[in-house]
Amino acid sequence: MIPAKKSPLVERWFFAYNRRYLQRSFHTLHLLGSPEAFTPERGIPIVVYFNHSSWWDLLLGIYLNDVALGWDSYGVMDERQVMRYRFFSKLGVIGVDRTSLRGAKEFLDYAVQLLAGKSRALWIAPQGEIASNLQRPFRFQSGIGHLAEALGEFYLLALAFEYEFWSEKQPEAFVSFAPVEHVKVGEGFDRRAFTRQCERRLESLVDDLAAVRTRRDPALFRPLFTGRAGISPVYDAVRALSARLRGEKFRRAHGEVVTPSWKTKPPPTA
Repeated sequence: MIPAKKSPLVERWFFAYNRRYLQRSFHTLHLLGSPEAFTPERGIPIVVYFNHSSWWDLLLGIYLNDVALGWDSYGVMDERQVMRYRFFSKLGVIGVDRTSLRGAKEFLDYAVQLLAGKSRALWIAPQGEIASNLQRPFRFQSGIGHLAEALGEFYLLALAFEYEFWSEKQPEAFVSFAPVEHVKVGEGFDRRAFTRQCERRLESLVDDLAAVRTRRDPALFRPLFTGRAGISPVYDAVRALSARLRGEKFRRAHGEVVTPSWKTKPPPTA
């Protein structure tokens, strides 16, 4: 296991870099609904679990925590990946050996030590690997149930990510938060039942987000950022100059010009 070794200096640098990087890579990050106004009770940790359908999930999670949540957050990644990207440990990422029971136990002991009695958040992708959002049913590894039992009391937040190309060159990203739950583990706690319950909750959250996303209506979401639009800097400069010479408004985004359906066109004049 590779423990987290947070560096405030590296965090500040990466937060600024990550914002610019995401804005260059996506057209818009769309939020469905609004994250619950939530301040954790002092001394109670938070477990955030999310679907893992893309390489981008980690960077978007860091961005969301930076701009919307503001928690003292840690994340989990495969140990071999953290060895490749060592600077992630300075952002609070823990490298876990997923190939052995010993690795799982080391992580569980470390997570309890890190979280118990502290207002910290741990972000986990319990599917354990990148998986399609169309895969049904969702299947989680058993770690989320063991973590719940070990912590005893914590807040639980489900988070859904989706991605799709709409009208622009860059893709759109979508996110939806479930209401925060306050979990208290009692006698007779069933880890397997808890895990299945989390699977169904996240599956439902992803389905609800996809149902709204497929309507392709930006007004149904709140933009958390809007990034690049247009074709290319050179071609857009030529288009802008041409529009100016014609006395027209330059529209960089492809989706700003929409041809109406033939059904809605006015009838031709005689």
